[in-house]
Amino acid sequence: MKHEQTEKAYAEYFQNFDKVKAFDEIASLFYDKNFGTVSKSDMELLMFRFYMEAMIETNKIGDSDVISYAACSDYKMSQKLGITQQRVRNLKVKKELIYPQKDFHWEQSLAYLLQEKNKVEFHNGIIRVNIPDPNLFDAIQDFVEDHGGYVDLHYNRKILEIKEEYLLQLAIMLEQKENQEKILDYINKELKREKKGKSVHNASAVMKSILEIGVNVSEILSNVTGMISPNNQLGNVLHSLHA
Repeated sequence: MKHEQTEKAYAEYFQNFDKVKAFDEIASLFYDKNFGTVSKSDMELLMFRFYMEAMIETNKIGDSDVISYAACSDYKMSQKLGITQQRVRNLKVKKELIYPQKDFHWEQSLAYLLQEKNKVEFHNGIIRVNIPDPNLFDAIQDFVEDHGGYVDLHYNRKILEIKEEYLLQLAIMLEQKENQEKILDYINKELKREKKGKSVHNASAVMKSILEIGVNVSEILSNVTGMISPNNQLGNVLHSLHA
């Protein structure tokens, strides 16, 4: 390679990468009576996928599946590949659509980002955080909208604003079934006490249900947060917001 730093980065990222398997994938696009039929954009996407997968494996944090987003930032990748940051983001999104990352656990990634207190703002029940990866942002947005909420979109598409109750909903979904049942029992007792005549039976739609029913959300929010187990990463984030 022409540039020494590029060669060092390549050696670091691809030292444990299965290059034979990668070549077999490329060969299938040329040597199966289809030589010259693959488009330039499809070939570039495949090569970007190899690069992205190598970067992810190299930059995982500890034994987790969470990656260091600082090490895989749009800026750093644009510098290494010689393309714009916007093109890097577009390729990240397209790569995930065509070649989804199997060990992508967006809940863990969100919890990791929220643990960096100096990068998180919390005011009037709204959590504001920078989400550096477009696929992580889209996954969070889909979750919130699927549970009846919404995400405020900004000119800067990396800024996420999410209501505290939807973070709590996600924390509930990460709980063991036994504790989910305890949380549902508590909520239904509160609904009965307030004579709402309705109950909640689905742990994956707790906050959506109580918001629709119309109860004292702040009190329930506080008490349910206290019921989240200590090993729940998002639960720890919620506790720290009120510390």
